[in-house]
Amino acid sequence: ELNLKNVIVVGHSMGGKTAMRLAHIAPELVEKLIVIDIAPVAYGQNRHDEIFAGLFAVKAAKPQNRQEAKLAIAQGIADEGIQQFMLKSFDPQSAESFKFNLSGLKQNYADLMGWKPVFVDKPTLFIKGEHSNYLQEKDTQTILAQFPQAKSFIVSNADHWVHAEKPDAVIRAIRKFLG
Repeated sequence: ELNLKNVIVVGHSMGGKTAMRLAHIAPELVEKLIVIDIAPVAYGQNRHDEIFAGLFAVKAAKPQNRQEAKLAIAQGIADEGIQQFMLKSFDPQSAESFKFNLSGLKQNYADLMGWKPVFVDKPTLFIKGEHSNYLQEKDTQTILAQFPQAKSFIVSNADHWVHAEKPDAVIRAIRKFLG
């Protein structure tokens, strides 16, 4: 719609999988790719049950403000930082209570966490939180087979929500990669 070309696409987790798939199906649009804490592999286990529980608790509560939404989201998500991060997308005017399609994400979760191999010959940066298990050493050859220009950066003392936990380190890594 915006007729953008040569874009730099950044995605975290499911957004990272979306970014990788976009670079595969529309390589003419993507100049560089930055994937945050996710590998181009299928994940067999449900890793987001508590996240979905908190998000759907918000939807069910139909809160009118962020304070009410925070009370609801705590029913499923114990971590304060993750609660705050999720609530950045809170939208009391939306039927889903968020700026994203919550029901669609849940319905398509298996496909989102699955993976069909791609080939993307573009400069790609994979950023990993040191303590996260989403992006592992054993994934290196799989990554390089699909993203031959891949580079990696590990953010110390960070978990899966690396961009929320250590935003300055993530931004520095991205700036260095972009040159």
